[in-house]
Amino acid sequence: MLSLGVKNLKRIKLSKNIKILILNLPSPPKMDVCRDFAGGYGVAWPAKRGSYGQSRKPIFNPFIPYIMTSLSGEGLECYVIDGQQKKLDDKGVIQYVNKINPDLIISMIGLP
Repeated sequence: MLSLGVKNLKRIKLSKNIKILILNLPSPPKMDVCRDFAGGYGVAWPAKRGSYGQSRKPIFNPFIPYIMTSLSGEGLECYVIDGQQKKLDDKGVIQYVNKINPDLIISMIGLP
C-alpha cells in the first residue's frame, strides 16, 4: 500500500487495485490558465479563444509526469487526461472520466 500525506492532517492508504486518474483541467473559454506557475498558485490571463483548451500549445506541466511516475512506480494503475492539450470542454472531460471510471482523481487547481 502507498501512503500519501495530506497536509499533516491524516494519512491515506491506497490499495494497489484502485484506478487513479491524473487530470489537468482545460482552461475555460476566454482565459488561459497555467496551474503550476507562481509557486503552484497558478496564473491566468485573458484569451480571445471562445472555447475550452489553451490558446497556444500548452506549456509543459511538470506535475503530470512527476505524480504519474511516483504512483505507477508503486505499482498503481494510473491514467492521465490533459484537458488543455486535448482542448476538451466540460462534457469532453466528463466523457473521458466516465470511460476510465477512476476510483481516485488527482488534479491541480489554480487560484485565478
